[in-house]
Amino acid sequence: TCEAEPGLTREELNQRIVRAGHQLFFAPDPATVRQATVGGCIGNNAAGARSILFGRTSENLDALTVALADGAVVRLERGGARNDPRVRALTEQVVDVVRRNAALIRERFPKTVRRNAGYQLDLVLQQLDAGVAPEDVNLAPMLCGSEGTLAVTLSARLKLHQIPRSKGLAVLSFESVDAAIAATLPILETRPSAVELLDDLVIDLALDNQECRRYVELLPRRGAEVPRAVLYVEYFSDGGVESIEERFEALRARVSPLGMEAYTDAKAMLSAWRLRQSGEPLLHGLPGERKPITFVEDNAIPPENLAEFVRRLRAIVEKHGTKAAFYAHASVGVLHVRPLLSTKDPDDLARLRAIAVEAADLARDLGGVMSGEHGDGRVRSPLLERLYGPEMMRA
Repeated sequence: TCEAEPGLTREELNQRIVRAGHQLFFAPDPATVRQATVGGCIGNNAAGARSILFGRTSENLDALTVALADGAVVRLERGGARNDPRVRALTEQVVDVVRRNAALIRERFPKTVRRNAGYQLDLVLQQLDAGVAPEDVNLAPMLCGSEGTLAVTLSARLKLHQIPRSKGLAVLSFESVDAAIAATLPILETRPSAVELLDDLVIDLALDNQECRRYVELLPRRGAEVPRAVLYVEYFSDGGVESIEERFEALRARVSPLGMEAYTDAKAMLSAWRLRQSGEPLLHGLPGERKPITFVEDNAIPPENLAEFVRRLRAIVEKHGTKAAFYAHASVGVLHVRPLLSTKDPDDLARLRAIAVEAADLARDLGGVMSGEHGDGRVRSPLLERLYGPEMMRA
């Protein structure tokens, strides 16, 4: 573990750990690693592409020092209630709420790897179910994703992981987004650290971009056909490169893409990742009034239901007269979905609200949640009761 103040960025934190001579790192890796601070990672329970392996910030947090609404400073950690009367009072009240609503928490809280909707009462229930005594319950993970509404982070004790000895990256091309998503479940059997998706909208934008066109031309393909979707499958290993090569062989045995390239060289992997990393900037450069809006940005769906979710959400978006980009974290069923709409057009604003409600209901019906990583904020808080119901909202 290490103790870190909230203003330190995730990138600088890991650089300092290595400079101190430790082959360890703080694992959550949001796309904004250069800007995302420790406090920000806690506020929105940051995860990133490798959460399938390392979990979210809540799984990588040991303790928090926080300021409460009245200015009192307390330490939230396992056994904290034994040392501080204020922490004891808070813990007893939270445990009481969780126990009274235990059946509903089990029924209504999504079972996805990623979830950031509402407060994480399920993490408290998990501790109680595991036999942790009420006075030993750690409230720190529950603050992850609370977006500053429960307390203000002053310091955090973070759990660290060993830097993997070997890494590998496979780039797989497909004839459609549906074909790529269908391949995700077999790919997960090979124990990847990340599975990232790019769709045809981003690929076409890259083809029209002088800088990014060459990345598309490097994609593996069959003949002259330009892929309509790409999966980036990454592997970490504590063994040598041969253990990565074994994963590549397992991957080839399970999926049949248009083409596949596999890399273990660090420079080659960095180059291969460039197109995936260019996805969001390319979308922001779309010409015209309609832009990729982030209001249904990160639904989290059980991977086994992801194909149905994409198919039905695409139908919803097209029904409202537009299209959307689908990309990012296929491994955990969290796709960035960006419908093209104009916030200056009253008709498009009506479409935006309708798509938001229908997408939230679809995610719920498929065992998922409308907010997988960025929190609820002003956009999705009004939809929380549709997910949890009135009793859980009171809890």
